Amino acid sequence: VVMDVMLPGCNGTQVLQAMRDRADWNKVPVILTTAASPDMTRTQFERYDRVAFLPKPFEADKLLKLMIRMV
Repeated sequence: VVMDVMLPGCNGTQVLQAMRDRADWNKVPVILTTAASPDMTRTQFERYDRVAFLPKPFEADKLLKLMIRMV
């Protein structure tokens, strides 16, 4: 899953927690993106397994390499 941290109506933390609470979704790799402060945002997600962080703006090849590494 690739998703932005800032989502309409909720945020990436809420979605990620909901995913981790479900047995069928708790091992799915997640790549989080955001234009917000990378250091502050990254620390919010350090407690989760199989989560990577990619600050915006990013190049497509960086995203692809990260996706390949996580699978």
